Amino acid sequence: MQVNEVNERLKSLEHRINKLKQRIELQKVGPEVYTAKKILYGLELKYESLKKNNTSIPIPEATSPFKKMNDSFEEELIQKLGAIYWIFGPSYEETFSFKKYKIEFLEILPTYGNDWGCLMRVQVNIFENDEPLMTENVVIEFWKGWRDSTEVDDLGISCHGHAKYNNFHWFKKISYTLAKTWNEYFKTLPLIEAKKSGLLEAHKEVLR
Repeated sequence: MQVNEVNERLKSLEHRINKLKQRIELQKVGPEVYTAKKILYGLELKYESLKKNNTSIPIPEATSPFKKMNDSFEEELIQKLGAIYWIFGPSYEETFSFKKYKIEFLEILPTYGNDWGCLMRVQVNIFENDEPLMTENVVIEFWKGWRDSTEVDDLGISCHGHAKYNNFHWFKKISYTLAKTWNEYFKTLPLIEAKKSGLLEAHKEVLR
């Protein structure tokens, strides 16, 4: 990882850390604060790890480079993305097999009553080497491993629109680090607390 890329990722983490701290301070108590503090702790660990390791160890799950946005647009994203925004930022990048894949998160979608094992469904755009790979109706699903868990052991992907490839073999590599990152934040968080927080739900204002 290049020095400038590390610095950009550090900026991204630092920005979300400060933003989340502000929201926790305003809210002070409640289930959303409990969950937010768990996420904040994970963000701070990630920041210190990336800062300490610098360029020696690539950390793809440290999120994509910092992208400054105006306050109103960022607030809209936070409402649409909940926990996804705090953990990954507005987008996520990973490079393997000499290709860079970028996931642009759009919004959390409702989960269905019969999909009891699905923690979250999020609509995304995916790009390959900065060119569109899939541009519409791409959904990533986070599936939990056991009944009361907030950890995920599998990620699914579905595309109902245009796709460059007919299969998603490349997604297996991305899904591994997405799941690994998610579990770092949620492995000690009770499912009932995560559900109460509203951070896993679609279009719900939290920590405001």
